[in-house]
Amino acid sequence: MTSHSNGDGAAAARSRWTWSELQTIISAGDLHKLARSEEQEQTYCKARSKIKDEWESIYDYLLCTKFQFLAEEGHGQKKRSKPTFEEWRSMMKLGKNDMHNKTRTVLCLNDFPYYFEEGIEHWVVWKLGEDVSIGEIENGKMEILKEAGCSNKEFINDTSVFLHWLNPPELKSLPYPYSIPEVGNKSFLMVIPPSLRCYLHKVNNTAHNAQGSQ
Repeated sequence: MTSHSNGDGAAAARSRWTWSELQTIISAGDLHKLARSEEQEQTYCKARSKIKDEWESIYDYLLCTKFQFLAEEGHGQKKRSKPTFEEWRSMMKLGKNDMHNKTRTVLCLNDFPYYFEEGIEHWVVWKLGEDVSIGEIENGKMEILKEAGCSNKEFINDTSVFLHWLNPPELKSLPYPYSIPEVGNKSFLMVIPPSLRCYLHKVNNTAHNAQGSQ
C-alpha cells in the first residue's frame, strides 16, 4: 500500500488496504497511515461543506443525525439541535437528568470509510457523554455478529474477523471541544472482512438445511 499528497498536504491512498495490511497497521498503532482515496476525500470534504452550510455547527448535525435529537431552525435559517450543542453541554455540567444528557452509544457504518478492500465493513461507535469502554466495543461486535445470524463470542477477539482501534486525539476529525470526554467522541472504529459474511452465510445455510431435514 502506498499513499501520496492530494494537493492539500494530506496523504491519499493509491490502492485499497487489505485485511493483512490493516492487521499490521493496527497492531503497530500506526493509525496515521490509514487514508481515503482522493475521490473519497473529495466526497468527504464536500459533505462537511454542505453540513456547515445547512447547520449551525457540525455538533448540532451529529446530535440530530446520530443521537436523534430534535432539529429546529436556528440563526440564518440554518438548522440546529434542540437542545443546542452548547445547551446540552451546560446541562451536562449541571448534572440535569433528562433524556438529552444521558450517556448514549450508537453503532453504525462509517459514512466516510478509509480506502479498504471491497467487502470490508467499517463500523463506528459514537458515544455521547464519555469515552467508549472495552465492554461497549465488545457489545458492538456482538451486535454485528447477531445481525449476521451468529452468536459465537469467540469471534470477538479473533483478529481474522474483527479489528478495532481507539482514535487518538490528534486523529479525531472533529475539532475541540468535541474530544472532551464529557461531550463524547467518535473514538472506536471497527472493521470486519468479507470472509466473515461468507462464513456466516455457510453456517446459517447448513443450520437451515439441517432443520429442514428433521
